[in-house]
Amino acid sequence: MIPIKIQKIHFNLCLLFILSWFLQLQFYMGWDISWGLHESKKLLTGGTYGKDFFEQSPPMFLYLYSPSILISSFFKLNLAILFKIYIYLLCGISLLLCDTINKKIFPQQDNPIRFLFLLALTTVFLFIPFGFDFGQREHIMLVLVMPYLLTVVLRLKNESLNLRFLIVIGCLSGLGFAIKPFFLIPFFFIELLLISFKQRFTIFF
Repeated sequence: MIPIKIQKIHFNLCLLFILSWFLQLQFYMGWDISWGLHESKKLLTGGTYGKDFFEQSPPMFLYLYSPSILISSFFKLNLAILFKIYIYLLCGISLLLCDTINKKIFPQQDNPIRFLFLLALTTVFLFIPFGFDFGQREHIMLVLVMPYLLTVVLRLKNESLNLRFLIVIGCLSGLGFAIKPFFLIPFFFIELLLISFKQRFTIFF
């Protein structure tokens, strides 16, 4: 029965991806994302801040936008479609990492809760930032940082992950937190909270 349930969960996840894709195709790309892609294209062709374009945010989000631009330019593909495919790929990678971490967070008897959490997270990634908000900087930040947030839960449970796995999660979360300067504020508070919990745990025992 367990494999059948797992197959149903994977089937439901695929349905969510397909449904979200067809719904997202009904919307035009938001002007903020279009301008960000334009700035990223300028940056890739040698443009500089203040001279060729003006942007208040650091250039990290421009670098994150650049893969879709490079592939679109090389293969002469539609940039809007390719950008959405790129965001879906990021969501898929993040969900795969999150589910791997959740296997350590939730005991085996709580597998139904783990699967429900994965479905909820998929809905948040694919449906909440709907239409013009899909692919915005805040959306990408959430997608890249979520595996790190679950890793913090794992650290509080004194569980560990493979070093290579942690390096991948650290790199993704670093990219996410670097998109905007104030995105670093939650990171510092989370780390302070983690240190505080660890110290209290050590003193108590």
